[in-house]
Amino acid sequence: DLQIQQRETDLIVGTFGRGIYILDNFAPLREINADRLQKDAALFSVKDALMYMPDYSREKSDLGESFYRAKNPDFGATFTYYLKEDIKTKKDQRKESEKEAEKNKKTAPYPSMDQLRAEDEEQAPYLIFTITDENGNVIRRLTAPAKAGVNRMTWDLRYPNVAPVSDKTEVNKQSGTPVFPGTYKVSMAKNVDGVITELAGPVSFSCKPLNNTTLPAKDRKAMVEFQRKVVRMQQAILAATEVAGEAEQRIGALEKAALASVGIDKTVLEKIRKMKSQIADVKVVLTGNKSIDKRNENQQPSVTDRLNYIIYGSWETTSDPTQTQMDAYKIAAEEFSPALEKLKAVVTTDIKSVESELEKFDAPYTPGRLPDWKAE
Repeated sequence: DLQIQQRETDLIVGTFGRGIYILDNFAPLREINADRLQKDAALFSVKDALMYMPDYSREKSDLGESFYRAKNPDFGATFTYYLKEDIKTKKDQRKESEKEAEKNKKTAPYPSMDQLRAEDEEQAPYLIFTITDENGNVIRRLTAPAKAGVNRMTWDLRYPNVAPVSDKTEVNKQSGTPVFPGTYKVSMAKNVDGVITELAGPVSFSCKPLNNTTLPAKDRKAMVEFQRKVVRMQQAILAATEVAGEAEQRIGALEKAALASVGIDKTVLEKIRKMKSQIADVKVVLTGNKSIDKRNENQQPSVTDRLNYIIYGSWETTSDPTQTQMDAYKIAAEEFSPALEKLKAVVTTDIKSVESELEKFDAPYTPGRLPDWKAE
């Protein structure tokens, strides 16, 4: 049996084996025609996205293996797109030409070392979806494999997270605070070995509150602005924490290099010791006093503690920020500013000064220090 849920444009299929299948929002299929399929790519209309805080407390995993519950549609704005052909790498193209040569009973030329190197260093092609607001500001970028056919992906209606990243970070899962309700646009591009080419869009869509909140914000715009202000502080504090840790390691390596060098003046070691003390002071402001912590004694919250308190209480709600949260932001800002300036002085001036001294005496390599060498 087939049934159409008209409000959501869902197609429901019931089988004689007592199974049920649901195709969520098949409306984009109505836009497919022969002319559109001849294009290299297409981006279909986007259904209005409802904004609310998803309830993950009833996940299937919480109720045992024997309890069955079907997966809900992904939360957010779902983008349906079409790509006529797979975007092939240089290696894929070479393999195809070799198969064609073999099919025609010809000998395919062996690739040169330069060609093989180009294949090895080529970046795998992928698609980029860029979401912008009404003013054209980029809100989020998401990626998807460059695979042929009709495909879908979903944006969770959030800004990107500002937590430190690595080469292992999954960009699509790096989500931060919710965006403001309104009209947005999405466009699709391809990245082929570093060359980005627009393919389709932009397509407009709306993000609308579900209006089922218990304590809605009196001024949602002010709420979002406060969250964005907190995010900017978060980015700075997390970055400063990473930099302080890296600086601590660099300073430790500088001390070893100084001790292993001939001719280094003792004042260099004194400078290194002073830098160690300054970084330790900065880390106390950022993450707390470890000497107190390991003795299980009470201490004032660090700026990171205050930041986490604000984030925990505001990121998953649509209510106004509390006075306590606003006070916590003010205190954290006042304590963090001088610590950041001290950190900047150590990293941009003091460390470089010591590195220059070490370089004069051909000291062993230390992280972040380029050699000053000329052919003799």
